[in-house]
Amino acid sequence: MRGVYTYLILVIAMLGLSMAAEPICYDHTVLSRWHTFELSLNTKSTTVKQAQRQWTLFSGSLKKQYPNTASQLDEIKQLTRHYKSIAQWQNLATSIKMKLDLPSSSPTPTKEVSHDNQATW
Repeated sequence: MRGVYTYLILVIAMLGLSMAAEPICYDHTVLSRWHTFELSLNTKSTTVKQAQRQWTLFSGSLKKQYPNTASQLDEIKQLTRHYKSIAQWQNLATSIKMKLDLPSSSPTPTKEVSHDNQATW
């Protein structure tokens, strides 16, 4: 199993290298699919099959925008089809997010602005 994990890391690194030649500016579909995938991994009711489906949607949109990533994404798909836990998918998501510089889907706390010092007319 350790060899498979090492191979997965190498494939992710190759994916990052193949995308490094192009400026990273993900389209709306890629970002939307990424957010859905990442959020599904943080939902307790998500099954492994649902995580796999969200990954397939994300990787498909990434392949469409960056066709040169197809072979690396296909290799990742072959490796992940044997995933048995959400924790494995979360590890993949963490690696992919860091390597591809994807935004986090975690909610950003909003700062409340006080208007107490504004004049009333």
